[in-house]
Amino acid sequence: MAKLSVEERVAVLEVKIETLTRMIEALARGDSSGGVADLGSDEATALGTLTTKQHKCLQMLLLGAGNPEIAERFGVSINTVKVFVRTIAQKFGVTSRSQIVIRAARVFEQMPDDVYVGISGGVPKIWAKEGDGGKTQKKKRTSRR
Repeated sequence: MAKLSVEERVAVLEVKIETLTRMIEALARGDSSGGVADLGSDEATALGTLTTKQHKCLQMLLLGAGNPEIAERFGVSINTVKVFVRTIAQKFGVTSRSQIVIRAARVFEQMPDDVYVGISGGVPKIWAKEGDGGKTQKKKRTSRR
Protein backbone atom coordinates (compact mmCIF):
# COMPACT_ATOMS: atom_id res chain seq x y z
CA MET A 1 0.00 0.00 0.00
CA ALA A 2 1.35 3.43 -0.90
CA LYS A 3 2.16 5.71 1.98
CA LEU A 4 -0.04 8.72 2.43
CA SER A 5 1.55 12.13 2.22
CA VAL A 6 1.59 14.31 5.32
CA GLU A 7 -1.24 16.39 3.85
CA GLU A 8 -3.34 13.28 3.18
CA ARG A 9 -2.74 11.97 6.70
CA VAL A 10 -3.73 15.34 8.16
CA ALA A 11 -6.92 15.34 6.05
CA VAL A 12 -7.83 11.84 7.27
CA LEU A 13 -7.20 12.86 10.88
CA GLU A 14 -9.29 16.01 10.45
CA VAL A 15 -12.23 13.94 9.20
CA LYS A 16 -11.83 11.55 12.13
CA ILE A 17 -11.73 14.47 14.58
CA GLU A 18 -14.83 16.05 13.02
CA THR A 19 -16.66 12.71 13.13
CA LEU A 20 -15.70 12.05 16.74
CA THR A 21 -16.65 15.61 17.70
CA ARG A 22 -20.11 15.14 16.14
CA MET A 23 -20.51 11.81 17.90
CA ILE A 24 -19.49 13.32 21.26
CA GLU A 25 -21.90 16.23 20.74
CA ALA A 26 -24.69 13.75 19.96
CA LEU A 27 -23.89 11.81 23.12
CA ALA A 28 -23.90 15.05 25.13
CA ARG A 29 -27.40 15.79 23.75
CA GLY A 30 -28.53 12.42 25.07
CA ASP A 31 -28.38 10.55 21.77
CA SER A 32 -26.94 7.28 23.05
CA SER A 33 -26.21 6.12 19.50
CA GLY A 34 -23.54 8.80 19.09
CA GLY A 35 -25.31 10.23 16.06
CA VAL A 36 -25.70 6.98 14.17
CA ALA A 37 -29.19 6.07 15.40
CA ASP A 38 -31.27 3.64 13.39
CA LEU A 39 -28.22 2.20 11.68
CA GLY A 40 -28.33 -1.11 13.52
CA SER A 41 -26.11 -0.79 16.55
CA ASP A 42 -24.53 -4.25 16.20
CA GLU A 43 -23.72 -3.65 12.55
CA ALA A 44 -22.41 -0.13 13.17
CA THR A 45 -20.25 -1.50 15.97
CA ALA A 46 -18.94 -4.25 13.68
CA LEU A 47 -18.10 -1.68 10.99
CA GLY A 48 -16.11 0.27 13.57
CA THR A 49 -13.94 -2.76 14.34
CA LEU A 50 -12.85 -3.46 10.76
CA THR A 51 -9.36 -2.60 9.54
CA THR A 52 -8.89 -0.41 6.49
CA LYS A 53 -8.20 -3.46 4.30
CA GLN A 54 -11.31 -5.18 5.71
CA HIS A 55 -13.41 -2.10 4.85
CA LYS A 56 -12.17 -2.28 1.27
CA CYS A 57 -12.89 -6.01 1.14
CA LEU A 58 -16.37 -5.43 2.58
CA GLN A 59 -17.12 -2.85 -0.10
CA MET A 60 -16.15 -5.33 -2.78
CA LEU A 61 -18.35 -7.98 -1.15
CA LEU A 62 -21.25 -5.52 -1.17
CA LEU A 63 -20.72 -5.13 -4.93
CA GLY A 64 -20.81 -8.91 -5.39
CA ALA A 65 -17.11 -9.44 -6.06
CA GLY A 66 -15.75 -12.96 -5.72
CA ASN A 67 -12.53 -13.99 -4.01
CA PRO A 68 -10.48 -14.06 -7.25
CA GLU A 69 -11.53 -10.51 -8.14
CA ILE A 70 -10.75 -9.23 -4.64
CA ALA A 71 -7.39 -11.05 -4.63
CA GLU A 72 -6.43 -9.50 -7.95
CA ARG A 73 -7.45 -6.01 -6.83
CA PHE A 74 -5.42 -6.32 -3.62
CA GLY A 75 -2.51 -8.19 -5.17
CA VAL A 76 -2.82 -11.03 -2.64
CA SER A 77 -3.63 -14.73 -2.76
CA ILE A 78 -7.17 -16.07 -2.74
CA ASN A 79 -6.38 -17.68 0.62
CA THR A 80 -5.57 -14.25 2.05
CA VAL A 81 -8.94 -12.98 0.82
CA LYS A 82 -10.63 -15.96 2.48
CA VAL A 83 -8.99 -14.88 5.75
CA PHE A 84 -10.28 -11.32 5.25
CA VAL A 85 -13.81 -12.59 4.58
CA ARG A 86 -13.73 -15.00 7.53
CA THR A 87 -12.53 -12.23 9.87
CA ILE A 88 -15.22 -9.84 8.64
CA ALA A 89 -17.84 -12.56 9.14
CA GLN A 90 -16.63 -13.14 12.71
CA LYS A 91 -16.84 -9.42 13.47
CA PHE A 92 -20.42 -9.35 12.17
CA GLY A 93 -21.28 -12.54 14.03
CA VAL A 94 -22.16 -14.51 10.89
CA THR A 95 -20.73 -17.45 8.98
CA SER A 96 -21.07 -16.65 5.26
CA ARG A 97 -20.36 -13.86 2.80
CA SER A 98 -24.07 -13.55 1.94
CA GLN A 99 -24.85 -13.04 5.64
CA ILE A 100 -22.12 -10.37 5.76
CA VAL A 101 -23.80 -8.54 2.89
CA ILE A 102 -27.24 -8.81 4.48
CA ARG A 103 -25.98 -7.49 7.83
CA ALA A 104 -23.73 -4.76 6.42
CA ALA A 105 -25.69 -3.39 3.46
CA ARG A 106 -28.28 -1.35 5.34
CA VAL A 107 -25.89 0.25 7.79
CA PHE A 108 -23.34 0.91 5.03
CA GLU A 109 -25.93 2.64 2.84
CA GLN A 110 -27.48 4.68 5.65
CA MET A 111 -24.25 5.77 7.32
CA PRO A 112 -23.28 9.34 6.33
CA ASP A 113 -20.19 9.42 4.11
CA ASP A 114 -18.13 11.50 6.52
CA VAL A 115 -18.93 9.17 9.42
CA TYR A 116 -17.93 6.16 7.34
CA VAL A 117 -14.65 7.79 6.30
CA GLY A 118 -13.96 8.48 9.96
CA ILE A 119 -14.48 4.91 11.15
CA SER A 120 -12.89 3.25 8.11
CA GLY A 121 -9.50 4.85 8.43
CA GLY A 122 -10.07 7.23 5.54
CA VAL A 123 -11.66 4.83 3.03
CA PRO A 124 -14.44 6.59 1.09
CA LYS A 125 -17.72 4.74 0.61
CA ILE A 126 -17.15 4.75 -3.14
CA TRP A 127 -13.69 3.14 -2.97
CA ALA A 128 -14.72 -0.21 -4.49
CA LYS A 129 -16.67 1.46 -7.30
CA GLU A 130 -13.98 3.92 -8.32
CA GLY A 131 -10.80 2.26 -7.14
CA ASP A 132 -7.91 3.92 -5.41
CA GLY A 133 -5.52 4.61 -8.22
CA GLY A 134 -3.68 1.35 -7.62
CA LYS A 135 -2.67 2.27 -4.09
CA THR A 136 -3.98 -0.99 -2.64
CA GLN A 137 -2.61 -3.39 -5.20
CA LYS A 138 0.86 -4.68 -4.46
CA LYS A 139 3.41 -4.88 -7.20
CA LYS A 140 3.37 -8.28 -8.78
CA ARG A 141 6.55 -10.26 -8.50
CA THR A 142 8.14 -11.40 -11.69
CA SER A 143 9.57 -14.87 -11.82
CA ARG A 144 13.23 -15.39 -12.54
CA ARG A 145 14.22 -17.74 -15.27
